Amino acid sequence: MSIKSTLNAGLRRWVLLVFLLVGGLSGAGLILLTPPVQVPDESMHITRSFLMTEGQWMLERGPDRLGGYLPTSMVKLFGVYAAMPGHPERKVRDVPWRALWRENLDPDQRTFINHASGFFTPLGYLAPAAGMAVGRVFDVSPLALLYLGRLGNLLLWLLLVGLALALCPRPSWLLVVLALAPMSIFQAASTSHDVLINGLAWLAVALAWRGAGVTELPAARRYNLALALVILAMALSKPAYLPAVLLLALPAWGAGPRARWEALALAVGVGVVSLVVWQLVVAKYFMTYEQFSPELRNGLAAQPGVDPLAQIRYLVAHPLHFLGIFWRALAEPGVIYSWVGVLGWLDAWLPRWAYPFFAGLVAALLVVESPGAAPSFPGRARALFGVVALAMVLFLAASLYGQWNAVGSPVLQGFQGRYFIPIAPFLLGACSVRLIPLPPRLLNVLVPVALLVLQFATWLAILRRYY
Repeated sequence: MSIKSTLNAGLRRWVLLVFLLVGGLSGAGLILLTPPVQVPDESMHITRSFLMTEGQWMLERGPDRLGGYLPTSMVKLFGVYAAMPGHPERKVRDVPWRALWRENLDPDQRTFINHASGFFTPLGYLAPAAGMAVGRVFDVSPLALLYLGRLGNLLLWLLLVGLALALCPRPSWLLVVLALAPMSIFQAASTSHDVLINGLAWLAVALAWRGAGVTELPAARRYNLALALVILAMALSKPAYLPAVLLLALPAWGAGPRARWEALALAVGVGVVSLVVWQLVVAKYFMTYEQFSPELRNGLAAQPGVDPLAQIRYLVAHPLHFLGIFWRALAEPGVIYSWVGVLGWLDAWLPRWAYPFFAGLVAALLVVESPGAAPSFPGRARALFGVVALAMVLFLAASLYGQWNAVGSPVLQGFQGRYFIPIAPFLLGACSVRLIPLPPRLLNVLVPVALLVLQFATWLAILRRYY
């Protein structure tokens, strides 16, 4: 083994160790510090995860409702903390958490819970459901089930991102910093459906990057098959991330015409399977605002007048109008801030210095030329990563516009920075320019210290908001 390979292997172990230690400890702290249902839509995610522990993979649909029957004790837990979002003056000290910790689940007493987005496939809820299933074996309280669901998601996220860092051809501090951004680690420590997508995005980057230089057909097939499965899981969780299927071109590029034809067939297969599944699921489970019983409409994300099929026709007829709406939504300062980190129910801001600190750290890593800094993508990979990132942003905006906004709405509601977490490694990986060489040893000290500073800012935001 050459000296360079030995150094790379040692650096890879250090990068991976730093990620697992910082991510694991910070995530575990956030699991406990973040009060229940103080993560966007967390009551919805808890409901889906709990029902899956009982074998109910999809929600019940009636003529005027969509949801499921949850133990009344868990509904009570939601109610205790429901008044906190949007009210920074309300703190955890006012909540009888000790009594909640001792509360019996009592699964026989049930209350119907409304679900505005029950058409999500169950894939993104497997990890929190597994955590809750362990808790149900030991008959723990609803509060403990919530924490176990969060722990299941955190462990899955650490596994996926850790595997991605191990697969990268060169160790990358940039990918570690993006993974441990305040909003990213905050979501990883929740029961959110998006945690799986976020982890799979890092894995897709690593597989595409590693496979970009192969020249043998068998190797190209292996990378493309693994990449296709990862992208299919992302698309089945949220179809807006289907453009990642374009990455199948990278392992096939240098492996000959047959590899390229096989990659095309795989890409078409992933697209067809994901779109057919979504069409079947949405056709059965999607309900408009008007279809819900009036007493169940409170809290729905969708507005009156939502009609996805009519919205698609509107987008086709008025593409420039939609692009204008999209640009205005993208240009909102809150989108960038909430990508870096606006925690809680989007009302727990980081310390003011944390935002330029994070931006400066990412910008510095983009221009550092070192085996331990920014990824070194081939030129075609860099271009394709950029195309994939931009396509995912547009798909995401169009999806939100169709599902949660009235037909022809002049604004795009629901466009939040947290949706950029799985897009960031593609976009910023494509932007790395590596202009300034820095000694790897210096980076190996400075970046972990910077990561600890970011975790301090993340914890401080939660502590100031809720305690």
